[in-house]
Amino acid sequence: MTLVMVSAGFALVGNLAANTVQVSWRWWPAVVWSGAGLLLATAVGLEVGWRSAVPVAATSARILEAKDVLAGLVAEQWTAEAALRSLDDPYPIPVRWRLSELGEVTDHAGAGPPVEGSSDDIGQFAGAFRALDRPRLVILGGPGTGKTTLALQLVLHLLASRRDNEPVPVLVSMADWDIQAHPRLQDWLAVRLGQDYPALRATTLGDSAPRTLAARSHILPVLDGLDELPGNARARMITALNRSMSGTDQVILTSRTDEYTGTVREAADVITSAAVIQPGPLSADVVADYLRRCLPQRPAPVWAQILAALRAPTTSPTALGALAEITSTPLGLWLVRAVYLAPGADPSPLLDPDRYPTADVLRTHLLDRLIPALIAARPPSGDPAEPFRPRLAWDPTQVRRWLGYLARHLNRIPTTDGRAGTRDFAWWQLARHSLHPRTVPLVAGLMGGLFAGLRNRRMAASWTDESPGFADVRVAGRIPLLLRLVTRGILGLGLVTGVVIGLVSGFVTALGAGPGPGLAIGLGTALVVGLLSGSADGLVGWAETPTPEGRASTPVTNWRADRALNLTRSITGGAAGGLIIGLMVLIVFELGLTPSLGFTSGIGPASGLWIGLSAGLVFGPALGLVVWLVFGFGLGLAAGLGLGVAAGLVTGLAAGRHHAWIAYLIATAHLARDGHLPLRLMRFLDDAHRLGLLRAVGPAYQLRHAELQDHLARHYRQTMRH
Repeated sequence: MTLVMVSAGFALVGNLAANTVQVSWRWWPAVVWSGAGLLLATAVGLEVGWRSAVPVAATSARILEAKDVLAGLVAEQWTAEAALRSLDDPYPIPVRWRLSELGEVTDHAGAGPPVEGSSDDIGQFAGAFRALDRPRLVILGGPGTGKTTLALQLVLHLLASRRDNEPVPVLVSMADWDIQAHPRLQDWLAVRLGQDYPALRATTLGDSAPRTLAARSHILPVLDGLDELPGNARARMITALNRSMSGTDQVILTSRTDEYTGTVREAADVITSAAVIQPGPLSADVVADYLRRCLPQRPAPVWAQILAALRAPTTSPTALGALAEITSTPLGLWLVRAVYLAPGADPSPLLDPDRYPTADVLRTHLLDRLIPALIAARPPSGDPAEPFRPRLAWDPTQVRRWLGYLARHLNRIPTTDGRAGTRDFAWWQLARHSLHPRTVPLVAGLMGGLFAGLRNRRMAASWTDESPGFADVRVAGRIPLLLRLVTRGILGLGLVTGVVIGLVSGFVTALGAGPGPGLAIGLGTALVVGLLSGSADGLVGWAETPTPEGRASTPVTNWRADRALNLTRSITGGAAGGLIIGLMVLIVFELGLTPSLGFTSGIGPASGLWIGLSAGLVFGPALGLVVWLVFGFGLGLAAGLGLGVAAGLVTGLAAGRHHAWIAYLIATAHLARDGHLPLRLMRFLDDAHRLGLLRAVGPAYQLRHAELQDHLARHYRQTMRH
């Protein structure tokens, strides 16, 4: 921001001084003085920056503090997510887990008691995991068998019973691990911890907390979804994982059975010393008991017939074979519950074996009915105490269309091996995978006019690849931090900027009014500009500093934080830029310096037009017109303020490293215009999450299940054909 304001100052002064006299040697003392001040200010800024960058020693007490903060953040995050997924309502589905009989997937039978048990007794299961000589676990199973649910249950129980010397379990999606950028697991975990848990950087370890915890084996990585990676990438992941772990490192990993078996064959390796478990099918009695506990006190009479049919032997002519097969997995059981235990639902069609002759037909029917069933079961509510209800009413047909487009979009995202498909929807990547590569740079260029627009366009070429930033603009309890960072900004960047702008304004003033006024104006300008630019820099730094009271990143909070960062930069840039450029216009035009600069009749419409066009080449044609009109009425100061604010807004949006929110706005506007997604996409996705159609994994969303994603994508393609 400051560099662009400096450039703006030089551009304005250059335009105004186009008709000035030759520079005399008598002005060189002022130049030398200003240069010396610039060097001094730079030295002070470097000193302040160096002092602020001194690393903090990772003592045992500081590490323990960071672990406790992280454990609290992870527990809060996944407790809320487990409630949204209804994992304990009315109680966990009792899936039985046992050691895998596939000898090729493990080199370890498990030292200590076997890791076996039921997911409704997670305490016993977690105890068996802890008792392993090396607590490493691979959870295998088919689609919808509860692999991720078991991993989440383990995370919550291990956190609730964690001792100080134990690592903190953190659940992450394996699809996000780029082993080209981060060959070691610990390096990737450090990046994820910093992004997903900003409050961790507010501990006494500061910015080094994520790296310290990951590098020193204080994290138990729970890696979900190895099967979601391409085939060759899965093999490389196993190799990289084994190379990253030392003898005491722990890990939990989930994968579909067939994909994991093929991967260990391709890699010719397994997860070293890991116990491997698989689920058994849910028995008919377990399913019937679970459904009975989910039913109201006085269910419809037809439910008695359905439960009796489920309990009957599969050879009985009254048994519902398709229903029994569907409900043998947790996913199928949840679908039946979500669709047919909803208010007003009629389950009698389940008794007709001709209506749903096969499990595939019944599964398709359940997936078709899921969206309207969940919308009917959870009416909207604005009460913050109702986290499981959407904030707005949604049309099921429109929801299905939008989620269908999203599912198709995810299935078409290219992977590293040239194939396509992912389960994670990262909102900041929407523009990269849905727009033409030139769209975002073109829009960014239009924001800045000719000169600045070309600059913005070059910068915006990378916006679609940028990750979200962070900003917290809450004031309560953060005033001392704000004062400290503003002071640092004034003593550092503010001094440098003030001297540069002061040199320009003092030099121009000296040309028309002599060295005395030039020195006074230069010093005054340096003071004001230094205070303004330094304060703006400190304010942005304050916003980017996390607080200990922060929470784990969710897709919505992550989006809001990046939006807050971009708006903070724009507002501070607009305010500081407006005041600085307004000050320069005041000096040049309101102090009577224009005759000595080649203007003989003050600021009239013609001169205003010339200045406006010149400024327009830098900051945009619209701004040039505004300056022309305002200058035509002699309001130079107001014109300078308006020009500076507008320039500061554009500069603030373009400054820094994080522009994900801007690229997202461009993408959603484009997709909403074509009817693919709603304009206020995050509001819709947040409500879909509350409805249970989406699940949150850190800052990314996923469809509730891979089968739901594939079903919606197929339906969307069929709709598009017709």
